[in-house]
Amino acid sequence: FFFSSRRRHTRSSLVSWARRCVQETAFKELMKENEIDSVILPEPQPLIMRVFRKTQSLLPTYLFCMVIGNYTKIEFPIEKDLPPMRVFLRPDILKAAEDFIPDIFKLTKEGINFFQTFLRTPYSFSKYDQCFIPEFKEIAMENAGCVTLSEDLLDYDSRYQLTYLMMHELAHHWFGNLVTPKWWDHIWLNEGFATFFGRFCQYKIQSFHKFGDPMETVLFKKRQLYTFSGDHPIIVDVDDTKKLESLFDLVEYEKAGAIVRQLMYTLGEDVFQDILAMYLDANKWGNVVTADLMNCIAKRVGPKFDILNWENQWLRNAGVNKITAHFEVKDQKIARYIIAQDPDSKGIYRMHSVCLLFYKKDNTLELMENVQIKAQPETEIIELKDKEAPLATFVNAKDCTFAIAGLDSDSGKVLVKVLENEKLEGLDPVSYTHLR
Repeated sequence: FFFSSRRRHTRSSLVSWARRCVQETAFKELMKENEIDSVILPEPQPLIMRVFRKTQSLLPTYLFCMVIGNYTKIEFPIEKDLPPMRVFLRPDILKAAEDFIPDIFKLTKEGINFFQTFLRTPYSFSKYDQCFIPEFKEIAMENAGCVTLSEDLLDYDSRYQLTYLMMHELAHHWFGNLVTPKWWDHIWLNEGFATFFGRFCQYKIQSFHKFGDPMETVLFKKRQLYTFSGDHPIIVDVDDTKKLESLFDLVEYEKAGAIVRQLMYTLGEDVFQDILAMYLDANKWGNVVTADLMNCIAKRVGPKFDILNWENQWLRNAGVNKITAHFEVKDQKIARYIIAQDPDSKGIYRMHSVCLLFYKKDNTLELMENVQIKAQPETEIIELKDKEAPLATFVNAKDCTFAIAGLDSDSGKVLVKVLENEKLEGLDPVSYTHLR
């Protein structure tokens, strides 16, 4: 038996309680864990009352979870600076999954260490259990210290997806569990950050690479988003919980995750770390809105980053822009290098930070980092004037902004020919996958 406050149940009392909990993200109760006593209640209803030790912290009620059944428990040896880690799964699937159990513990350990270091914030819960549940239609859920996952993910062909979901749910223990949005209109502070960090872990930690290329999935999801018919702003007004089912979509997960990636690239990884450490420390065990994150950015970066316009363009308006680089050549030098931007369907232009790629005449590559595109039809990159003209150029090499990246006709012909015959030496995996 599995019960979580984000599920619907046939028993009316559970339905009522679950609906009340799922609606109140800002309502935090002292939950209980670690059973310390049990009492058999008298007739006429012989029930067992179980008593648990109180947790030390406030938790959102939607993170409440009970898992009951015939599960085999596997424990990982306790290590310094790590919580006790356990895996629970049914005996029927233990043999088929036992070869992957060491990987689960290894990846979880490396993931926790990564988050604690990158976010400069310790894991704040007393344990970390991962329970594999049969017939679990939600696939995965970040219950505090008791993550639930579909046991179907243990199939060999699903293990790449499982490694991502493991890190996605682990990320929620900072973004969602430790710091919780006040209401559902700011859910991107949960799902956008968990989506980004789930893939960022896969990319940064070598142990994940044997299971697949995270960028393949990211770019596939983003291509879906570019033509997503149900597009809406990342921040939407949620005046009724009946809207929740439609809110958990590609925009709140994949697009919001891409915006977090873009924010890190724009600000710089070190500055991004400073901001998140400040944000988590200031709001731990509390509730937040988007303004709380924006205030942390303002304190760290100051007026050089246009926060209000960034938030309005990227979070409060739907749509996607197309950006394409064009360059004029004179005497084998760049006479003019322009990045053109098409407005979205509502006529909105956006600020972008991109990495430019140049394929040179000696068949080598050159990158130009952190090129700023203004929220206007054309941005001229003055720094490139009189530089050696390349054979081809690509405007979003490291996939650092959320935009459709176009190619001018000459660059397109050159790069297609090159990619058909060879892998570009020195090109990072993200750029290579993006170009392909």
